[in-house]
Amino acid sequence: MWKIGFLEKRKVAEGTKIYSFDKPDDFQFTEGQYIEMELFNVKDPEVSHDSKHFFSIASSSCDETLDFLTRVRESKFKQALDSLVRGDKVGISESEGSFVLEESGLKNSDGEILLIVGGVGISAARAIIRGVECHNEAKYKESLKLLYSNRSVESAAVLDELADIGWLDQSLFFTRRVSRGSLQEVYGDKIDAIRVYEERIDSSHFKRLTNDFDNARFFVVGPPGFVRGMKGVLLDLGVVRDYIFSDSFAGY
Repeated sequence: MWKIGFLEKRKVAEGTKIYSFDKPDDFQFTEGQYIEMELFNVKDPEVSHDSKHFFSIASSSCDETLDFLTRVRESKFKQALDSLVRGDKVGISESEGSFVLEESGLKNSDGEILLIVGGVGISAARAIIRGVECHNEAKYKESLKLLYSNRSVESAAVLDELADIGWLDQSLFFTRRVSRGSLQEVYGDKIDAIRVYEERIDSSHFKRLTNDFDNARFFVVGPPGFVRGMKGVLLDLGVVRDYIFSDSFAGY
């Protein structure tokens, strides 16, 4: 276990924050992996008996901090996390997980990679995208396509960061009506370079984004219901199960 110091938090969407911590020099991970965090400075006995929580790492290995993105809910754990002050220590485990681009086997081939994200699943996706950016991985820059689904613009985390990534093919999905003006405030003139839909992701969108289901790889991340639904759509399209990589975020 590593003990890391809390640095700062910032709001990145409605009810969602990023928490940044010191990154130990000897801590290693691959973008897309997760850790288990333990809170130490817990006074509430209800939290003391359940002071651990799994989080995907939301930063890249190039970043100077370890970032974790999560919904700020009313749970005792989340309230304790949100009450941390600069310098407070938490514990983290070794990184784990196989939701990493290297698992696709596509680094030296021509297949596309569709990163399909529901809500807070953007935590792992943010790390992956930042990793491709900082390592300047040309193959992934050419093949990676993001499908990002949220209820509304206000609930969609890190849109401002995505707006600055010119190489990333982006499709945004909202289940509520959105105004072009609200998105233009974030993307500016770049709004014309992305696709915006006021609907859920379905098979028709996958067909528009790739015509090579035999070679493409699909990384699905988000709440359990979202992940199950997307995997079902992909299997119905004939995608080989081994070409679908997934990670679920329960309780976020």
